[in-house]
Amino acid sequence: MTGSVEDKIEDTIYENEALRHRQIRLLAILPVVNGDNGDSPIQCVLETVRLDDAHPPCYTALSYTWGDNSNKVTIEVNGIEFKATRNLHLALKHFRNTQNPIPTLWVDAICINQNHDNEKEAQVQFMQSIFSGAQKTWGWLGPEVDESSNAVDLINDLSQVYRNSCQGDNTEPENADKSRWGSLKSRGIEDKLAALDHLLTRDYWYRVWIVQEIVLSKKMVFFCGSQKFCWDSLLFTVYLLNLHTETDFVHNRSNKKDPLRSISGGSQRIMSIQSVRYDYQHNLKSELRDSLLSLLSNHRSTGATNAKDKFIALAGLAGVVFEDHSINDPKGTEKLQTEATTDGLYAMEVGDVYAFACHLLTRETRYKSLDFLDSAGWPRKYPMSSWVPDWSVIIQSRPSPLLYWQLATKKHEEIVLINATGKPSPLNRTTFSIRENTMLQATGLRVGSIHEVIAAPSTPEPPNKRDPNQTPHSRAEYPTGEHLTDVLWRTIVLDRDLADGIKAPPHWGDVFYQHIAQTSSPSFLQQWWAQCKHFKLCGSTLEELGQERSLQSSSPSQSSNPDEELARFKSAFAISVGYRKLATTEKGYLCLVPLDARFGDIVVILVDCSAPVLLRQYGNEKTGYEFIGTCYVHGIMHGELVDELQVEDPFTKRFDIR
Repeated sequence: MTGSVEDKIEDTIYENEALRHRQIRLLAILPVVNGDNGDSPIQCVLETVRLDDAHPPCYTALSYTWGDNSNKVTIEVNGIEFKATRNLHLALKHFRNTQNPIPTLWVDAICINQNHDNEKEAQVQFMQSIFSGAQKTWGWLGPEVDESSNAVDLINDLSQVYRNSCQGDNTEPENADKSRWGSLKSRGIEDKLAALDHLLTRDYWYRVWIVQEIVLSKKMVFFCGSQKFCWDSLLFTVYLLNLHTETDFVHNRSNKKDPLRSISGGSQRIMSIQSVRYDYQHNLKSELRDSLLSLLSNHRSTGATNAKDKFIALAGLAGVVFEDHSINDPKGTEKLQTEATTDGLYAMEVGDVYAFACHLLTRETRYKSLDFLDSAGWPRKYPMSSWVPDWSVIIQSRPSPLLYWQLATKKHEEIVLINATGKPSPLNRTTFSIRENTMLQATGLRVGSIHEVIAAPSTPEPPNKRDPNQTPHSRAEYPTGEHLTDVLWRTIVLDRDLADGIKAPPHWGDVFYQHIAQTSSPSFLQQWWAQCKHFKLCGSTLEELGQERSLQSSSPSQSSNPDEELARFKSAFAISVGYRKLATTEKGYLCLVPLDARFGDIVVILVDCSAPVLLRQYGNEKTGYEFIGTCYVHGIMHGELVDELQVEDPFTKRFDIR
């Protein structure tokens, strides 16, 4: 094996120490000698142990980010120089100088020979066993910067307030007495909230491998410089900040440039991880845990040095078992005969790994076989078929999933489930197939084509392209008979209150139209309205619809808290319209479609996908299509169109999607 001189020197550390089945190495840090001020070089010794011995090894697993791989510090392992990243060196030095006794550690960068792919790939199979077998896991967040000590103080203080508000040992949010939390504003914690915002922007929280590291840990403790806090303290702080009546006060201290990396975005990361951790802590059956699709969707904002890890690091949590020459599917009933073992997966191209993930996703029974298409489409970083989701693309650069709420294991009892196929008669035939990881053949119903589409925000608006043989709409009725003013506002929030995925309340219409009529201090919603007000729906411009609605009702919105309702509407709007734009079909349906949608793209309801999809003809092929994305089409999302057809089998067309 070729490599640098540095690699070859480090290889000698592992000579005659090739790991066998279920063996791992553990790291012992030698203590400082008497009189040392703590700045002496780090010295370590490796020991090989077996995970399934009668007397299992006692160790602490380290969870951390490698940091800049070009910025390394020399340490000593088994008497040989080893180049550790600066962040790892800081962690080892901190633990050596502050812990007495110094625990035995498992550290991936040292305990796995990083110069040997076969060993790395084999050890990935044991990650779950390594972290679940550790007595505890230490999460190293890095040194104290950006007043992180204030953030840790806040975590420890607010978590205690939360604990005191709970009765007994039940610390679930529904058991907390919120009246005992008091006012956040009166605590004078503005600076500490800003520090917490900085802490939650650290790269550590956005690394895909930490999901299983935290989920599987018996006890999780985080170190930030000289301070520490436990997972429960962080979780309880997030509960309090998210559920407090003064949430605006909290989120006004958030990072405005990157909402995903902020108190708000960081809180969502913590809650998503806790959802999986709860399932494991309570030994829930696999069918009650988060599905593979839910895991991939919920943790899409994470990053990985190797894009294949966006699937590999999460698959085990969904019950995918990597074996020597095959992979068990999540139901454990079938072996997929393929080279896609962990070592096989790492040898494959990224697109092929993600296509293999799609094979597994089609076998889930908790959602429709092709619901993974909701995560596919523009943009893509790696070469792959258009129907394969590129999981390496983080969520803030693409539309939020339409099916997000119904993929969750725990659903609101009034959740609105999208099911564009309605309840058709069972079809005694194959309705989709995947051909050689490149083509998805699926059966469906053609709804119509995009007739008019608005320009993407912040781009020059070209003339709307129309079929020259068609005349512009005169004022027409919406296909479902609904009033056009209601169709508009319901479409731009996906007809949902996005907090729980329940149906949008009717008074939101007044909230929306009264807000856009205001002219002072234009909000992002009013700016969007200014860009879109000349767009036509059934012959009327949006501006005309707004004027019409204002004439119908001049009374204030019937809400006990208009400001809160407006905030909820704006939140739902931002999530719904982000990376989507308005369009209409030739039959007059109003849609929210991906930003790269064009005139002539077709809206299709596939038998095996809950949401409608947008396809584009592939070159000159009559049956070949490119997948553009899922789309919201007001009036067909719950099977209305299929039911209206009143035919036994409306899904007669085959679509070859490349």
